[in-house]
Amino acid sequence: MRARPSVAHALAWTGFGTALALAAQSPVPASSLALGAAIVVAVGALALVVPVRAAPARQAAVAVLLALGWAVSLAVSALVSVEPERLALLSIVVAPMAMHVRATLAAVDEAPALAPAVRIAPTLLALAAGAALVAASGALGLPLHVPLALLAALLAAAAPLLLTTPVDAHRAEPPRPAPLGRTWALLAIGAAGAVAVVALRPALSALGGVEPQPAGPTALALAIGALLGPPLARLGELLPASVAVPTLATVAGAAALAAPVARPGLADLLAAVVLGIGAAALVALAELARRAGLRLSPGQLALLALAGAAGAGVAALLLTAVPLTDVVLGAAIACLVAGLGAWAPGSRERVAA
Repeated sequence: MRARPSVAHALAWTGFGTALALAAQSPVPASSLALGAAIVVAVGALALVVPVRAAPARQAAVAVLLALGWAVSLAVSALVSVEPERLALLSIVVAPMAMHVRATLAAVDEAPALAPAVRIAPTLLALAAGAALVAASGALGLPLHVPLALLAALLAAAAPLLLTTPVDAHRAEPPRPAPLGRTWALLAIGAAGAVAVVALRPALSALGGVEPQPAGPTALALAIGALLGPPLARLGELLPASVAVPTLATVAGAAALAAPVARPGLADLLAAVVLGIGAAALVALAELARRAGLRLSPGQLALLALAGAAGAGVAALLLTAVPLTDVVLGAAIACLVAGLGAWAPGSRERVAA
């Protein structure tokens, strides 16, 4: 019975990846990208903590149906008038994504056997597949309606699987999140910088280009993160936790410094490879934390999302007076500071414990 929600998870997140890749290709100003990211991430944070009594599979189905309804409405409007700027509205699927994350955490609490199929690595791989679909569509010169139709088909295929998943009457108590102490500050700084970098990366991909195509580099970075993360976690297990965790955090933070050099062409691909290595380090950190019995509750995830929204909001304000590359560099430096902060004695003791 675990195959059904596993397939639904893969289909849903491939659809989410398609939606976000399409939104990233919308020709809107960089300040609008940052401000939009701040808004949708803040809404996603609220979606993580809204009290829901339904079973996890039903919660996930509602999230997918909400995303499907929004995608279909945009697809129908595109039939009347194709305006690429409207694609930015697809970023609103971040809220259903957050709902899906919360439902997935609850589902794993009830059925641990589901965990391998819904961990961060396979989820990133599904996002990469969605971005790759958009990149392939652009490379083939297909009209906008094609990726929109694929998006709707993916979400439409996931919803019935979730709605027909048997509901387990037994509700397991979720594990208690571990206290993070001073590590919270580092996580908040890293989240603020990371969201700003991710939000503004499509604008960097458009600098000097006629028709920006950030979907390809995005798919490459996500795929590298998904495929390289688990092996890095296994390698990290061979080292003391007080060394492995700060090292991976530093790699993740330093990789963000590649974002400001992204330009259309080879530079974009090289930056994507480096960012993918950073994503792999984050996946490895999450895997090491899971194996150590540590996890973040939906409330804690919501706080980090709000920190990320604040980072994107600050970036939007700075863009009124500071060049785009400098703003992205500042966000990348924030990521690096968070990574280097993991070497602080207090943080290392927390990790070792």
